[in-house]
Amino acid sequence: MLKYLFKKNIKTDSDYKKNLLLTCLNVVMLEMMFVIFAIMSTGERQRGVWGGVVGSGSFLIGYVIWIIRLLLSPKRLRAARLRCTDERRKLLEQKVYTHIGIFMMSLLIILSLVSLLWQPVVLEPVPMIVLLYLILGYRIIRLRK
Repeated sequence: MLKYLFKKNIKTDSDYKKNLLLTCLNVVMLEMMFVIFAIMSTGERQRGVWGGVVGSGSFLIGYVIWIIRLLLSPKRLRAARLRCTDERRKLLEQKVYTHIGIFMMSLLIILSLVSLLWQPVVLEPVPMIVLLYLILGYRIIRLRK
């Protein structure tokens, strides 16, 4: 089952179905771990944590609905598999992840310099969640049709 973790092993629609189900399981488990970690580390009274939980939970619900729609329609499943295994799309994804990596490295360097020269930087959950949503939005915008 672990061979379906990588896109290079997808040859047929059934392989793509197995990849989708395994990916969905991983995303659900990561979401549950995020919720448990966020609540245990900050307590139940933090508004920013609940905003992150609700936001990521709504993303998860949308993701599961998308997977169910794909699995119920063979035409959509085939189109999604072709889109997933397309070489041009892989190059575009690499470019997007390069941009995100450059941005995050630049942000890390800036925060390190500010911390060294002036005062320590405190990272709070709300700005980090907003940054995560901005990165997801950038990826979605750049990888749409």
